Amino acid sequence: LAATDIPHANARLPSELSDAGFEKAMSLIPDPAFALRAAECWHPSHLGVLGYAWLSSGSLRTALMRLARYSRILGQKASCTCGEAAEGLVFAFDAGRGDTPLGHVVADFVLCLVLSMCRKNYGAPLAPLAVRLRRPMPGKRQPYDDYFGCKVEFGAAEDHFVLARDVADRPLPTANQELARTFDAILAAQLAALGQGDEGGAHFV
Repeated sequence: LAATDIPHANARLPSELSDAGFEKAMSLIPDPAFALRAAECWHPSHLGVLGYAWLSSGSLRTALMRLARYSRILGQKASCTCGEAAEGLVFAFDAGRGDTPLGHVVADFVLCLVLSMCRKNYGAPLAPLAVRLRRPMPGKRQPYDDYFGCKVEFGAAEDHFVLARDVADRPLPTANQELARTFDAILAAQLAALGQGDEGGAHFV
């Protein structure tokens, strides 16, 4: 892709291109927590159909389940899961870049965006019960604690945040069951076209 080429809004760009962008930013920005500012210029609609499906979800649980199910539409290198643990609903992200500085920055970027989307749908102040990151303890931890709204644990086995069950299951003011089902059908078709399969095209309302 030439520097002067502007891709279509729905174009799928190679992971190597985004990695190069992150690495360039890392070399130019001295603040290791710079990726946490991504949410300042982000909206769920930037994810296309998946973003609109997110906005129409009935709860944060179903929104996060959608994101985990259809994340392969966004890229093949990273992955995420959404599941239950003793403390609550866990959303985990694997950057697919290993336990490396690049992987740490990508995890910061994605988790801050996902939590920002949760806050946008929830319509009220929202802080996770816990946030655990693979990155080593930074020189300044305060930006992380301030953004996530809890004391972040560093040097963890995986990158994830935990939501209380009552928060995860609270009905959302943005919910629209009819639209959610329509977007699910479109996303299932997109996933199938990528060769990932749709496992029966389940709906999350």
